[in-house]
Amino acid sequence: IIGVVALAVVLLFFLYQNPKTKRYKLPPGPTALPVIGNLHQLHKLNPQRFFYGWAQKYGPILSYKIGSRTMVVISSAELTKELLKTQDVNFTERPQHRS
Repeated sequence: IIGVVALAVVLLFFLYQNPKTKRYKLPPGPTALPVIGNLHQLHKLNPQRFFYGWAQKYGPILSYKIGSRTMVVISSAELTKELLKTQDVNFTERPQHRS
């Protein structure tokens, strides 16, 4: 019984993570699994096929998760160019990595 309770606590932690963190309105994307996110859907040999399919289904801007990290993909060259022209200040910082 202790193992089941411990597993439930860990799953709830990963599902809800820290409620103090900001919740952003993200673009649509595939449903992610707890802990691994969408990692199971990315094919190692040809991930471009999945991104193309996701772009057809969810539009030119989509989001997905790898583990607890959220990724946003822009699949339109024109939209990317426009975002980098008009929102360049928002993209000047590099992402923070834990090392």
